[in-house]
Amino acid sequence: MEKGRIIRILILVALIVISIVLFASGVIFPEQQGETTEPDQLISVTAAIQERLDTIAGEVEKASSGLSSGINGEEAEKVLDDIFNETPDAVFLYSFSPDGTVAEVTPDSYNISSLNMSIAGLPDLSGSVVQGPAMTEVVEYGGYYVFEIVRPVYDEDGENIGGVTAVINSFSLLDGIINPEENASGNTFTVMQTDGLILYDMDKRQVGANLFTDDIFSSFPNLRNLGVRFTTQSSGYGSYSYYPTGSSDGSPVKKLAYWDSAGLYGTEWRVIMFKGALVAG
Repeated sequence: MEKGRIIRILILVALIVISIVLFASGVIFPEQQGETTEPDQLISVTAAIQERLDTIAGEVEKASSGLSSGINGEEAEKVLDDIFNETPDAVFLYSFSPDGTVAEVTPDSYNISSLNMSIAGLPDLSGSVVQGPAMTEVVEYGGYYVFEIVRPVYDEDGENIGGVTAVINSFSLLDGIINPEENASGNTFTVMQTDGLILYDMDKRQVGANLFTDDIFSSFPNLRNLGVRFTTQSSGYGSYSYYPTGSSDGSPVKKLAYWDSAGLYGTEWRVIMFKGALVAG
């Protein structure tokens, strides 16, 4: 009886030792390889993106206050012009009526056929005038990938008279922050919407692709598996296999990914930093 008990204990100890060795070698939970501490560069880049979003949101709030006397006409146009000139990544700004149709737009040169018509291809914002400020998801529009930061407009009596929105070029905003960091460090970044849409990547061919539905990622199930964590966890780290940086073919290599989040009003982007190849695939 005692001998059998000793044998069971020895087997249990052996299993524990084997599990520890496998975990340490990355065979168990390989996506957790690497340092667990979020890199300073990722913290810095994410903070810069968040600061930029906050700044644009502040400008839109300023426009909302300036439009309290009316969402169209010369005074409204001047308010929009002033905010547009302070927002370098803006494609255009517009005010809209409670039913979501355009009241005023700037710059005048932007190709919108006429006022008082909804802007086809952009999200319907009519609900935003009662829901408060919002940041929309990124969509393709007019050759750009854009999102909108929107805010209701109230008159001096507190009555809702519509809203105002800034249409922002997402790649331009992100490229201005991230590209210098990539050039300085050799690390690369991707920014992804929580539905898998890629908003920024050093490889511009991937911008607008979707991690979960596009064929270019179909041969890398472990990347898609890690992508599920991107969508469900606001920050984290893991590893995956993909082509070497700067290449779209060849033998896959294993890389580390760390991510954090930036966003506004409940809409989030995942800011993902990749550290170079670990081992040959």
